[in-house]
Amino acid sequence: MLVTYFKKFTDKFVPTKFFDILIKLKLTPNRLTILSVASAAIALYLFLKGEVVWGGLFVALDFLFDGLDGRLARYLGKETKIGAFYDLVTDRGVRLPWLIALAYGGVISFELALLVLFIESLSYIITYFVEYKNFKHVKWLPNAVYLLPYGALFNQLEIFFKIEIVLGSLVLIIHIVSVILMNQVGVQNNKITKYKIIGHKL
Repeated sequence: MLVTYFKKFTDKFVPTKFFDILIKLKLTPNRLTILSVASAAIALYLFLKGEVVWGGLFVALDFLFDGLDGRLARYLGKETKIGAFYDLVTDRGVRLPWLIALAYGGVISFELALLVLFIESLSYIITYFVEYKNFKHVKWLPNAVYLLPYGALFNQLEIFFKIEIVLGSLVLIIHIVSVILMNQVGVQNNKITKYKIIGHKL
């Protein structure tokens, strides 16, 4: 379900030689993050202008650089909590305005943009909260449904956003219910164990 599990899982599919090439090109994790932010900013500008497909291409570049910076940091053993927090802030801080830019550019309605924004934000808040609290969770579930890149590249954002709202809401409900049930069972087992210990003492 959550970000850390997904990142560690996908790391296995990236060959180490690829990281060595990035190092030779002097592309550090921080520089990759800068390239990611720059791509996201260009996408934002293009969305404001109503250039959906070109914006989608830079969204794809943003996702590429964003995916590589964390993987390279883990490969070099330089992953830090500050870096992870910075990555989170740049991700949400730059990407969320895309929706408003698309609405402002007349590509989608403001109502649709706000609804997608609400579902996405709530999904990420719950995801990071569960991970921060170290709650038990279903690890194979996606942390959120995010279809903007596909909708932009196919120039069918409204359809993809409506699909995202439905799927995102379903995943969000499953996240919340599964976390509650899995951790409630743990709490009940702890209470039973404590009662048994107290009973033996008495």
